[in-house]
Amino acid sequence: MAAQELFEESGVDSVTMEAIARKAGVGKQTVYRRFRNRNEVLAAGWLQHAKTQVSVPRGDTLEADLRLFLSRLFVALESSGDSLRRLMGQAQLDDGLRAAFREEFISQRRETLSEIIERHVPTLDSYAVATAVDMLYGAMWYRLLTDHGPLDRSFARHLAWLVSMALHRASTTRG
Repeated sequence: MAAQELFEESGVDSVTMEAIARKAGVGKQTVYRRFRNRNEVLAAGWLQHAKTQVSVPRGDTLEADLRLFLSRLFVALESSGDSLRRLMGQAQLDDGLRAAFREEFISQRRETLSEIIERHVPTLDSYAVATAVDMLYGAMWYRLLTDHGPLDRSFARHLAWLVSMALHRASTTRG
């Protein structure tokens, strides 16, 4: 969380291992024992934030679980969306940050969404699951990054319905 706070206060250049340790009230070696660099700290902080803000639903239908997951995600983005948007923008300019963000944050969130889908539609192949995850997160990122439309309950409901219908159809046909 210290790295996120530094990032939000002053941008990515203010996030150094020394500043993270100082903000967290620990020695620099404590930070280095767990993380190789600031990029890993930033990505881990975002992952922890996501896990605490967006719990994994365990309902009876794929549509209901997707709707609840997306709704929780969109509510969390009301307070953290601007910072996440800035971090994603910075990641496009910094190969190390982009790699850490992809490996530590994006991959974990993709895995979480994949598990929800696979639990409800176990007959899907891995490519179909990965494509559905791209559809769901792609729509979220598109709206977050372009401000094209709101990330609200209505969008969560429609997106969950469309994707769940497509996945159920895909599970009964080959293609």
